[in-house]
Amino acid sequence: PDRFSNHGFSLTSTMASMIEDLSESLERGTRVRVVGLVKAAQHNGKIGRVAKPAGPDGRVGVQIGKGQVLAVKRLNLEVVKAAVKGECSEPAKKKQDVKEFEENTRTLKRVNQLMVEFDGSRDPDLLALYYHYKDKAFDCFNVMEYTQQMERYYANGITVIAVVPRRIKDNEYFLVCLQNKIAERNTLCEVAFQCMRQFAGISMLVKRVCFVCNKPGAAQCKKCHCACFCSPEC
Repeated sequence: PDRFSNHGFSLTSTMASMIEDLSESLERGTRVRVVGLVKAAQHNGKIGRVAKPAGPDGRVGVQIGKGQVLAVKRLNLEVVKAAVKGECSEPAKKKQDVKEFEENTRTLKRVNQLMVEFDGSRDPDLLALYYHYKDKAFDCFNVMEYTQQMERYYANGITVIAVVPRRIKDNEYFLVCLQNKIAERNTLCEVAFQCMRQFAGISMLVKRVCFVCNKPGAAQCKKCHCACFCSPEC
């Protein structure tokens, strides 16, 4: 691999350096450089900070820009210990880094009132709760909009990997979890966080109501598990 090519150093010293880097704890706020990505090579060389420690899959959430968090393997991160070209003096740099990190890190917050309002409505236009990343706001789909959005996701390589049952008070829901086939494009999910889950990707919280007549408690489709119908006629 390119990462292990000889650039004037012995392979032994390179491996020793890599092992030392991998042994370091990447806590939240640690400054890192992205290296060695193949499918998302445009991010190589970018410097960011750890926004989320490594999860069960070994990927670390790295904040590299305003609102942009990459899920990167530990092997593809180098801890930045020294100032890079163009940076200011060390005291000023630290102050600037802290300010930029506080401004740019996307902090997930639970919005209880949002869930109360969503759960309290039986409006067919409020079928599925989702987060609009461009507008940085929550919104809802009706049946047609939800179906069209699912088709767009699949057309762009974003597929369902899990459908998880959820409940708010006495009402039943299911959380549709999707991920991009390019792992680096999956960022922390707002809707899943509102449902007390941590997930990197896209999710929608869907009411368990019939997609035709809007009757509550409808059974989920046995094939896709992403839609509900209360009878064969529907």
